[in-house]
Amino acid sequence: MKTKIFFLQILVLTIISTAIAQNEAKIKFTSLTYDFGNIKEEDGVKEGKFEFTNEGVEDLKILNIKASCGCTTSDYTKTPVKKGKKGFIKASYNPAGRPGPFHKTLSVTTNDPASPNVTIFIKGYVEPRPKTKDDEYPITQAQLKFITNHKSLRLTTKETKIDTFMVYNPTDKDLEIAFSFVPPHIGSLKMVPEKLKPKAEGFIVFTYDASKKNEYGYVYDRVSFETNKEAKGMMYISANIDEDFSWMTEIDRLNAPKIHVDNEKFVFEAVEMGQIVNHNFVITNNGKDPLIIRKVKASCGCTATTPEKTTLQAGESTNIKTAFNTSGRKGNQYKSINVITNDPERSNITLSVSGMVLEKVDEIKGDASKGEGSIKIYQSN
Repeated sequence: MKTKIFFLQILVLTIISTAIAQNEAKIKFTSLTYDFGNIKEEDGVKEGKFEFTNEGVEDLKILNIKASCGCTTSDYTKTPVKKGKKGFIKASYNPAGRPGPFHKTLSVTTNDPASPNVTIFIKGYVEPRPKTKDDEYPITQAQLKFITNHKSLRLTTKETKIDTFMVYNPTDKDLEIAFSFVPPHIGSLKMVPEKLKPKAEGFIVFTYDASKKNEYGYVYDRVSFETNKEAKGMMYISANIDEDFSWMTEIDRLNAPKIHVDNEKFVFEAVEMGQIVNHNFVITNNGKDPLIIRKVKASCGCTATTPEKTTLQAGESTNIKTAFNTSGRKGNQYKSINVITNDPERSNITLSVSGMVLEKVDEIKGDASKGEGSIKIYQSN
C-alpha cells in the first residue's frame, strides 16, 4: 500500500512539473551559427541576423547578450516575445585590421528555465585588403617614407657589414638626399638612385666598420639627413659588437683568462622606498692570461662604477661597485649589470640586483615617555 502511494506521489509530481514546464517560455533558434562567408577587409562593418521562436507559453524575454572580443550586438528584440512569435538578434563584425578566418561567440541569457544561457556563433573569412605604399612604408622621415628607419646589426670587432634602408618617394617631385653628422665608422652613405623620381622606390646603402667604432656590446648611432634642402630626418643604426676570438688556437684557449664572480645574482632584503642599495661584485681572473674588463653597463635606475682595476693578472680580483636608488620604485625590482671581458668562453655576462621595495603608507607612534616605539605600515604594490 505504501509503495503504491509513493509511486502515485511521483506520478503527480511529474505531471505537475511537466505542466509547469509547458507553461514556461522556450527559445528555439533557426540556426545557432551565422556564416558571413568571405568578406573584404575594406568593406566595413558586416551584420548577421539570428531568428528565434518562442515555443513556450509564457512570454520570452532576452535578458542579456554578451559578445566575445571583435563582435558586437547591434540590435535585438527588446520586447517580450509572445507564444509562437519570432524575435531576432543582430550581430555585427568589423573586419578592419582582422584579415583571415574568424569565429566569435555571443552568449544569450533569457528567461527560458530549460536553456537560460544559449551560445550562438558567427564565422567567416576576411580577405585582406591590397597593401598600399603607406602600408609598406609606414614611417615618414623628411619627405621620404621608410619600411623602417632603424637598422640593428650584429658583428665582431673586426667585421665590416653592408646594409640598406628601403625608401619610397610619395611626393610629386624628384628627391635628393644629403647626410650630416655621420659617425666615422658609418661610411659609403648614398641613396640609389641619387635622384629618386616621384612615386618611385629606392634604397639608402651604408657600411658599418666595427673596428673604427672601437667599442663592445650594444652601441647606438644617429644619422641626420635632409631632402632637397627642405626637410630634415633621422635614421638610427644600432649594433651588438662581439670580440673576435677566431684567431685563437687550442693552446691560446687553454691559457685564456677566465672570469669568475663571487655571486652573479645579488638579492637584497626588503627595503623602504628611497633607500640606496649598495653591493660589490667581486671579479676574479681564474685563467692564465690577463683578464681585461672591456665594458660595464648598468640598466636604468642602477649605477655601476668602473672597476678599480680593468686588467687582472692570473688570480687577481677587483670590485664592481653598484648602487640602486629605490626612489619612486616599489614592489619586486630587478636591475642588471652587463660586463664584457676578453674571456673567450664568457665574454658577455649579466649580473643582477633584485629584491622588494616597500612604500611606507602610515606610521603609528607610541608613547615615548613609556618607552614605546612606533609601528610602520608598508605596501609593496
